Amino acid sequence: MIDNSLPGLTHLAKTLLDPERKASLRINNERDFTLGVALGIIQQTLLIGFYNTYQRAINDQELSEIGSIISNRLPHIREAMFNAG
Repeated sequence: MIDNSLPGLTHLAKTLLDPERKASLRINNERDFTLGVALGIIQQTLLIGFYNTYQRAINDQELSEIGSIISNRLPHIREAMFNAG
């Protein structure tokens, strides 16, 4: 699921880093903000996929595992967002 999200992250980064949008959102650190939004989208996608697969809410241990997976993929996520031209 994370790999499926990566192509859209470049577009997200370009949209959120647009000077007008940045000014209207009062963003001080644009890279951190953009990465935070992307990580939130990825986590929500994984949570929805989990619920659709298992028809139940995720427990604390599973949520922690998702956090670890996302953390392990951070270098790849950053690269997809900020180095993709």
